[in-house]
Amino acid sequence: MDFGILKQALAGVLSKLDHLNLNDNPYFADDPSAERIALFIFENLKQDNPDLPIAAVDVFESNSSMARYCPGGSIPGF
Repeated sequence: MDFGILKQALAGVLSKLDHLNLNDNPYFADDPSAERIALFIFENLKQDNPDLPIAAVDVFESNSSMARYCPGGSIPGF
């Protein structure tokens, strides 16, 4: 995978969240959690770039706190 392509795709998705109050976005109205942000990023990456081989999205809240979205609940081989 060309990480330049991944970086560009991720930048496009993150631009939808940058400098916004998540509570004002209907997608996050009831749950602006890290888990929901991971789901949003995953869904938008796959929708905008269906050929990207994305298995999961991790969102770090701090060095010791992370939320992961992975369809099916686990990543094969991990």
